[in-house]
Amino acid sequence: MQNSPLRITIVTGFFLPVPPVRGGAIEKTWHNLAVRFAAEGHVVTFISRQWPSMPKRETLSGVTHIRVRGFDHTRFLKINLLLDLIWGIRVAMALPKGDVVICNTVSLPVWLRSLKPSAGKIVVSLGRLPKGQIPFYRHVSRIYAPTRVVAKRIASEWATAGALTRIVGYPIDWEMLRSASAQNGNPVVIGFVGRLNPEKGIELLLRASIVLAQRAGLPDWRLVLVGPVSVNDGGGGESWITSLESEFGPRLGGQLVREGPEFDPKRLASKYGSMDIFCYPSLSDTGETFGVSIAEAMASGCAAVVSSLECFNDLVTDGKTGLVFDHRQADSPERLADCLGSLIVDAGRRRTIAAEGQLHVRQFDYPQVARIILEDLSDLTGADRKNGNNAPMTREDPFLGQGCSTPYTHGENASRLLWAVVQATLFRLSPRPWHAFRARLLRAFGANIPEPGKVVIFPTASVVFPARLSLAPRSMIGPNVSVYNLATISLLRGANVSQNCHLCAGTHDYLRWSMSLVAKPITIGENSWLGADVFVGPGVSIGELCVVGARSVVVKDLPSHTVCAGNPCRVLKERPPPSA
Repeated sequence: MQNSPLRITIVTGFFLPVPPVRGGAIEKTWHNLAVRFAAEGHVVTFISRQWPSMPKRETLSGVTHIRVRGFDHTRFLKINLLLDLIWGIRVAMALPKGDVVICNTVSLPVWLRSLKPSAGKIVVSLGRLPKGQIPFYRHVSRIYAPTRVVAKRIASEWATAGALTRIVGYPIDWEMLRSASAQNGNPVVIGFVGRLNPEKGIELLLRASIVLAQRAGLPDWRLVLVGPVSVNDGGGGESWITSLESEFGPRLGGQLVREGPEFDPKRLASKYGSMDIFCYPSLSDTGETFGVSIAEAMASGCAAVVSSLECFNDLVTDGKTGLVFDHRQADSPERLADCLGSLIVDAGRRRTIAAEGQLHVRQFDYPQVARIILEDLSDLTGADRKNGNNAPMTREDPFLGQGCSTPYTHGENASRLLWAVVQATLFRLSPRPWHAFRARLLRAFGANIPEPGKVVIFPTASVVFPARLSLAPRSMIGPNVSVYNLATISLLRGANVSQNCHLCAGTHDYLRWSMSLVAKPITIGENSWLGADVFVGPGVSIGELCVVGARSVVVKDLPSHTVCAGNPCRVLKERPPPSA
């Protein structure tokens, strides 16, 4: 236990309550971790969706639950992102003061520090592969990734985030699941537990079962599917499952059993424990990140068979802790049937793989994962808590940034916050060809863009203050360009800024301990071209038809009609007028 307790707030998504009476791997995981954190003496608050049978506020097992009005999940990503934004605003209003807030949401980490810094350091727990949001998590102190593949994707979106990332697999109640093992192999039960959704490979599993049913000499076996079907619960819908049952039910007969979802942990463990083989044939390259049900089944003594998604590599080593089939091949039903058939026939191999898998997933037992997270949170917040509000502060030597304060008004900060949300959603997620749409978004926030239909702005570009941006017709801001316009940045007619450039209109007065902000405008001249990765510093003007070579560092004005490059950038030669 820590010398002083942490004040931890955990936030989950907008569509499920906690405790998890309607399931949800993230909700179940963090609820159980919250109880363990509280048992260690920490002050834990949990914010989740309001639910009819639950009060808006209560304390259970030492955890204070605050429930906020949420929404049902939809099939549409952009609608869900909008609902996530609204949810984040509601959550921010309910957040207590704390040392750390753990966010299982998309937009809240983008702007929470600006809106409510008293909530504490921001930790993001990613339950899905990131979809471009990582570069906006500039004020996040830690990112938890469930697998190596997620950590790799985080670093690919923003290299700095790689240093903030820790791999923490989803925890499971290993002891309870292990004690539920009750496999007998008569008949051999092949099981699936999860959302009954097309992306989970249910049809593929049924086709593989037809292949098995046509093979003579196999011991008696049965396929059991357990999970929700309704769209609100993440399923594929009643019409979809009905069509599958109409096609495959008559051909499989009594070998196919479908059961509804099971949300009670002990009864769910018993279902796992009755399965000899657990099959998870997911087809979702972007929707899977860990495979909680796979880990739970392995802890219950099932031999696991999974598709070849890279995210399952942390759980299943082919031929040792489970079997892997290539779901991308045209003959994937036959390949899956081969894996299942080999385990149905060979009980000894089935038991060996099950035992290896059960031992492997012990590392994800709740006490071990809780200890890892608490140690990490203590490291993140330790210095802050040593000098907390109730602790006497000693006089210290001067330091850079001492006495620094924001130069912006509350109105400017509010506008900047709202723009950050719009930029992270509507702007960033808009299709690449929609340059005029993004220009109009910028103009709606004050940018000087007289003709939005005649500029090019890529969706991965970032702008700090739209009201301090001026774009003349035929100018272009390329992919991943950072427009750090603390003062006005102007692109004149035909100016082109290539990918990964950084236009930095702000610096600091290093002669003062306060490091006060110094902002100076930047002008990119008519028909000038900045090559890839160019840095342009505060107060710089680049002349007409000037060419700046890739990765140059420009800290002084550059004359018109020249070709320039280097660090620091200098004139190399004159540029002749372009030909037709």
